[in-house]
Amino acid sequence: QQWASRAQRRLGAVLTVVLAVFTELKVSEAGFVSSGVLLSPSSLHLFQSGRESSFTVTGARGGVQAHSCRISQHHRITKGTTMILDRMDVLKAASIILASQSPRRVEILNEIVGLNVRAIPSTFEEDLDKSKFTPATYVQETARHKALEVWKKLVEQGESPDLVIGGDTVVALDDKILEKPDDKAHAEKMLGELSGHTHSVFSGVVLLYPGKDGEMEEKKFTEETRVTFAELSPAAITAYVESGEPFDKAGGYGIQAKGGMFVSGINGCYYNVMGFPMHRFCVELGALMDEGLLFADGPRKAAKTK
Repeated sequence: QQWASRAQRRLGAVLTVVLAVFTELKVSEAGFVSSGVLLSPSSLHLFQSGRESSFTVTGARGGVQAHSCRISQHHRITKGTTMILDRMDVLKAASIILASQSPRRVEILNEIVGLNVRAIPSTFEEDLDKSKFTPATYVQETARHKALEVWKKLVEQGESPDLVIGGDTVVALDDKILEKPDDKAHAEKMLGELSGHTHSVFSGVVLLYPGKDGEMEEKKFTEETRVTFAELSPAAITAYVESGEPFDKAGGYGIQAKGGMFVSGINGCYYNVMGFPMHRFCVELGALMDEGLLFADGPRKAAKTK
């Protein structure tokens, strides 16, 4: 009886914490938790966004003591994350445009996800003033400009795309943005800076689509992955640069190729480091379809406007 009584008190304390904190739950547009508590049938989860951040549950009633935990990534509250595998017939029939010439983004979207994306490179110069942006806002704004340029071009040509995808990826070390190296010396300098350190890879994605009134609507998000490099010898850096691999890649390396040998750890989406956050994209696309904002009446197949 004493054991049962203690168990009841402990359960009551846990439920008190849940009730006290659940009302303060904060969720972003995409449904990602920034802070709060979720009680599921099987477990109690505490969430706080941001890597290596702490979350403290303060006691409310019943003398509940404060607790804290450290986690590295945000999580999504779902009963079963919405994906797009059960809607591929609709998506494959749609006119989906990728505003990029990146072969890696095309590979992820067409060969792995299984879409029929048509790549139309943007002519946007990608010359935004980096001093006015954080790495996260920089990639998002660059992706937006790419998508808008292609959307406007298609509309002027009389096309009505179902979806235009803009994407941009940068490597950031201590908030310093590292894009594609200009030459061998620049590539060696970048790799030397990354050697033995953990950096961030940011991808910004913007989705443009026709709204219910025919006007363009947009959805945008940014994904971050943390990548740790081993200590690299000068000989290893020189050999890698001589291979020619760094020159079309943000940060001067490709995790999916020889550059993957330098990576000793990764925290987050692997495909994000390749250049496109596949999981997050599928979640966001599925959410737009769930809300009836995208393909509610079926794909338009890039019908010519009159």
